[in-house]
Amino acid sequence: MISFSHSIALVGLSSLVAITPSTSPAGSPTVVPIAAIPIIREAPTNLQGALADDFVVSQQTPYSTGRNEILSISPSTGTRQLYEVSLPDTGTFQLYETHFSNVSVREPSKVVDESQSLGDEQIETSLSQFSIRYDNNQPAIAYLADGASATFESGQVVVRSPSGQVIETLSSQSSTPLTHNQSIANQASKSLQLAQANTDSCQQTIRTQFYHVSVAVSSGAKTLKQAQSDYGKVFNWILTFSAKALENSTVPNSRNITFQSVACQPPVLCNEPQTYAGANEIRTDLFRLPQGRNPLVTLQYEFYEIPDRIELYYNGEMIFSVGPASGYDITQIASLPDNTNYVGVKVIGNTDSGTLWNYTILCDSQL
Repeated sequence: MISFSHSIALVGLSSLVAITPSTSPAGSPTVVPIAAIPIIREAPTNLQGALADDFVVSQQTPYSTGRNEILSISPSTGTRQLYEVSLPDTGTFQLYETHFSNVSVREPSKVVDESQSLGDEQIETSLSQFSIRYDNNQPAIAYLADGASATFESGQVVVRSPSGQVIETLSSQSSTPLTHNQSIANQASKSLQLAQANTDSCQQTIRTQFYHVSVAVSSGAKTLKQAQSDYGKVFNWILTFSAKALENSTVPNSRNITFQSVACQPPVLCNEPQTYAGANEIRTDLFRLPQGRNPLVTLQYEFYEIPDRIELYYNGEMIFSVGPASGYDITQIASLPDNTNYVGVKVIGNTDSGTLWNYTILCDSQL
């Protein structure tokens, strides 16, 4: 029986996804450049200033299913934006779901114009929380908090009530059908190699993928501009919001953060102590554990005199937290399931500009 002792390190925002490379006739990987992404388009539907530009990555939560939740929060509005994507080593980049909550719209009733069957409170609730699920990086179904849905089906968008009853079916008027968008996205996925050593190539690929997903979501929103029902009009708004959010996430925001800068940072291996200095800053990362049975996680940290906080996440749960705390400590975290690949780590710095911290996460397992 062999025992391994390692440590995981934090180097900023991370979660690299590898896309299957194409090969030349000789068998060597080929990296094909992508054309520049078009300029961000203005949203055709009035979003009433609901979409902020100051989202900060707050947390990464890896799952045993091979998925990773990347949560961003807007400090100015409190809106929460959660993207569920593939973990590193899964072969190709996949966007599985986007979820938005705490969305605030100044005049919800204007979303459905004058005639409305939904009450103002119901409209406001519907706009405040919604999600979209994706299939092969293409929108498949959008949900409201009350269970109403809009399904993308063969060039149509089918709007259903919370009980599942079909309210209306709308045919796409787009000259670029979803299947064409999907073909473009798939080709980009196949033609570009996401090498960890080539961050620029990785970021360009992720940005291209997000752009094409956004185009497909925008196509659905355009179709829903024809909607006669209140639910159809609400879905038009939330799809427009979601498409714009996808686009915005790839452009440096007011805090100079992009989604691809998170998604293309290589996973950090064990045994790399980290040191940071800074006030009121959140550091989040994915950490790769050594393969084997009975993985153990031991946290060793030094927060010096000014208290800071650290949290560990796995499979949708916070598995450990300490702080705000000062000084040095070393503590063992509860055992994780066999063959756990990643743990999400979050450090929340003190608002004091003089705060300093360093830590190492020790990972033990047996083969």
